[in-house]
Amino acid sequence: STNNTQSNNNNNDNSKTSFTSNKTTTTNQGDASLHSTTNQTVKKTKHNNDDGDDDKTRKLKRKWIKKLREIERIEGCMANGMELQKDQKMKLETKTTVLKELKELETTLLAGSSDNVGEREKPNNQQQQQQEQDASMVVVEKDNETTTIMKLKLAKEYLDLVDLYPTTIRTIVFHTRRILKHLLDEYQLMEECVACTDVYAVRDIIKRIERYRVDPNQFQFDAAKARADKVALEARKREEGKRKAFEARMMRKAKRQGHELEYYLRMGADVPTVAFLQTLQTIKDPVEQLDTWKRHNHAQHCLSYHLQQQAQGAGGGSSSSNTCPRGRSCAFLHVPPRGENSFVEEDEVAG
Repeated sequence: STNNTQSNNNNNDNSKTSFTSNKTTTTNQGDASLHSTTNQTVKKTKHNNDDGDDDKTRKLKRKWIKKLREIERIEGCMANGMELQKDQKMKLETKTTVLKELKELETTLLAGSSDNVGEREKPNNQQQQQQEQDASMVVVEKDNETTTIMKLKLAKEYLDLVDLYPTTIRTIVFHTRRILKHLLDEYQLMEECVACTDVYAVRDIIKRIERYRVDPNQFQFDAAKARADKVALEARKREEGKRKAFEARMMRKAKRQGHELEYYLRMGADVPTVAFLQTLQTIKDPVEQLDTWKRHNHAQHCLSYHLQQQAQGAGGGSSSSNTCPRGRSCAFLHVPPRGENSFVEEDEVAG
């Protein structure tokens, strides 16, 4: 009986020891698992923090790049002969600081990428692509800035030539908006340019563009004006399309009758002379004026335009305002009369 009791006690002790050993093993395994999970969490948190720091650094870099572009824009305006304001001069003085900050940020990004080679290979590739994109963006901006300055300079040189060799306001507006199209669209000045009545108004448009470029805060985008300009543009296209529709009808008619396609387009296409217009002004009867106009093969030209030009002393192709009451929507030709120092733009006459 005593032996049985001792055997039972030994079995109980062994069972307790086994239970305690299993519990200890389970506890150790749980600690190891927790430690592994914690290490992974810390590692992941560190990884995410590094990504966040890189993102912040890149954002800060883009801000400094934007400041550098603005400084370069001011330098371009100064090189173009414009007088700078006080705040613009202060911005120019910060160029050294901006370049220094950009260099430090670039060093930080490169150092961050070199510390994690192998562990963050894929993020590093993305970072390198972002750096290359930022660098290419700076180059493109510099090229665009240079192109813009050249176009503004070209437009002003063209107006200087207009002062020496006067031409019609229609021609002036045509070439000005061709040269400065993207700037006129950007600053919502296209419709104002088209509506200019003399060369001085066109010069004022160019001066406004230069002011907006020097100080972008002076320009405020007007959504209502953008909608109104869109409606006006569509209406003008419809009106100006009348001339093209007339030419298409005349060409179809000539083709049906077996003539050359320009047969009817050349009828009434002769450009009037200054001397003929002076003679026409002596005729007081409007009906007789129109009949004389057609008999001299000028029917495709706008009679009102030429008579009003002569009345204002603008014969021979000056840069005075467009005096036709129909304006740009007139389907007739607005070509300067022939004079001693005038020429004919053949592409505007007879198709």
